[in-house]
Amino acid sequence: MDRLKDFMSIIIALKTKGLEKRHYVKMEKELEEELVREIEIVPHKMDLKYLSKQGLHKQNAVEIIKKYAAVAQKEYAIKCTLDGIDSEISNCFLKYILYRGEFSIFDGIEFDMLTFSDCDMKIATLQQSAYSKHYEGRISQVGKDIKYVIEFYKNWRLITKWWAYLLPIFEQEDIQKVMPAKCEQYAEVDTQYRKILNEA
Repeated sequence: MDRLKDFMSIIIALKTKGLEKRHYVKMEKELEEELVREIEIVPHKMDLKYLSKQGLHKQNAVEIIKKYAAVAQKEYAIKCTLDGIDSEISNCFLKYILYRGEFSIFDGIEFDMLTFSDCDMKIATLQQSAYSKHYEGRISQVGKDIKYVIEFYKNWRLITKWWAYLLPIFEQEDIQKVMPAKCEQYAEVDTQYRKILNEA
């Protein structure tokens, strides 16, 4: 009965989501050192006869298999988190609304910024994980992309705020007469701003 429990625990461990070839290679190497024999882990052959023939029911071998299964499970959780972040980000896109019935400006930036900030915190958590090494390249790149977008949103929100504030001021004829140079400067910025929006 105890031996059957060992076999069951091995089978369960070897069916852990996230186990990949790299885990099996390391597992085989450590098992070979422990059992002093050549070991081949073939997931689709995991029946009692095969396990017994490989000698994987021995206690130390069971613990080695469980160790790598636990690592794979934690790494798989990191992969799932990254996939979730990718999904959240892909659902964020700049939306447009008509401003004064004339042309479109970006809308929904506040909501998107909350999403990206939340993803940024998730990335920071993953970077601290002891099991993130295999995905550190992906984590680093996603983290950089998120920070870039957050910085873009912050700057664009500030630009839009001041543009919308100054527009009605510089449209006034009295202001244009009193401050022609400033009005000309604003007109140049206004033209460039609208051009960017139309091309976005």
